Amino acid sequence: MNISNLDICCLAYEKQFEQVKERIEKEPDLVKKKDRDGRTVFHWACSSGATDIVEYLLNVCHVRPDIPDEVNNETRIEFKHFRFVFLARLDTFDNRGFNRTH
Repeated sequence: MNISNLDICCLAYEKQFEQVKERIEKEPDLVKKKDRDGRTVFHWACSSGATDIVEYLLNVCHVRPDIPDEVNNETRIEFKHFRFVFLARLDTFDNRGFNRTH
């Protein structure tokens, strides 16, 4: 059983960045499409911690991060979790001592 009835949402949840990007480039309205639970590709990307997809949706597709789902208004919680994960990544350093901001 798939996590969502929309392929784009399943791909986002599975962190398939290139496939998500390719499909959105072909059909830009996919970013607005809601699945059976009222969730979008953004919801599923946040849920799975797919930072590259979330960054793409926010910065390139200009998706609004405050669109609630139909079930339990989860976007705020998921987006806050995503921000926490992303900020935690900023505190990690590579083997040369640089973090993501360098």
